[in-house]
Amino acid sequence: MSALDTGVARTVRPASAAEVAVALAACAAAGERVLPVGAGTALAAAGAPEACDVALVLGALQGVVDYSPEDMTLTVLAGTTLDTIRQTLASRAQRLPGLPVNAGTIGGLLACGWTAPEEREAQGTLRERLIGAQVADSTGRVTRSGGRVVKNVTGYDLHRMHVGAGGAFGVFTELTFRLEPEPEHRAPVSLEAPSLEAAREAWRWLRAEGPEAAFVCVRPGPVLAARVEGDEEPAREAALALAAGWGRWGSVSSREPVSPEAPAPGRARLSVSLRAAPSRVLDLFEEVKGAVAYPQSGEVWLDLAGDPDDLTARLRTLARGTYRVHDEAPAFLPPELPRWSADPGALVALAKVKRALDPSGILRPGSYSADALERAAAWFARR
Repeated sequence: MSALDTGVARTVRPASAAEVAVALAACAAAGERVLPVGAGTALAAAGAPEACDVALVLGALQGVVDYSPEDMTLTVLAGTTLDTIRQTLASRAQRLPGLPVNAGTIGGLLACGWTAPEEREAQGTLRERLIGAQVADSTGRVTRSGGRVVKNVTGYDLHRMHVGAGGAFGVFTELTFRLEPEPEHRAPVSLEAPSLEAAREAWRWLRAEGPEAAFVCVRPGPVLAARVEGDEEPAREAALALAAGWGRWGSVSSREPVSPEAPAPGRARLSVSLRAAPSRVLDLFEEVKGAVAYPQSGEVWLDLAGDPDDLTARLRTLARGTYRVHDEAPAFLPPELPRWSADPGALVALAKVKRALDPSGILRPGSYSADALERAAAWFARR
């Protein structure tokens, strides 16, 4: 979904944080609804936005503001591409965990709340790596929270509240992250199990006795895929131990794990994060055919394809847990079904935050509007 597909009347391309703030204030005064746009690859994450008057395209806000390899921190403008970040850090053998392989901007990636699953299991979410940010809001203010140095970061993590909000509370203009060194060695290990029960046993062994794995997923087959990483010699030894252990339950190889890419235009997905024991993830993997499970982080990914009535029933069942629809939701989903799940009290609180930070309600109207958040809270309160 590109900016041209959203039905906007005009496009604004600010070149600085100050210009972003001025543009937002002008739109608020004119009552124009605004859709912040990075690369335009995931504008419909968690539900397509309503028609907007202005596409605020942030592509001109790009570049590295500060890179401190010794402190392992990086500050970039929000429109900076993911490729630029990867290339900058590669020269010093460092990384920002959580970046997907596809193209996009760092501000847009945070706005849609995405973290690559294999990085989330080992390093946490990209949101947790964000230690400071500059944000422009619809009143024309530019504010900062956090800092550019890890030891100086104090106070409330207000910048993290904007992650996953799609620009509904304010627009990222500058971001600071805590980095990690690139591991010396990565070793993939895969197990083709003859049955789901064998896969369960292999997973139980890994949790209880096996070496530490940075990433584990379960694909149809069933196939368990893992990655061991770290200093070269210990990582090699751990991979050998994992291969030997898993060999009791099937055929072992060194195939790379496969994980879903970040949301892309026209691809609707449902991410289910279960608040249960890791073994429950494999129960859901068995129930939902064609899924990919991440037992360490408690998630199951599935493509939304198939019989609409069946999928709607599944979504209603899964709504008892935690889920989020990435990219534009299929038209057959019932309109009253929120595209994400959350505690009703949290959704009511977010609605209050939305009204405080965007009093004119111009930023990203649709699923993140205060009214939509309150409707979602009411829906979950009735469950």
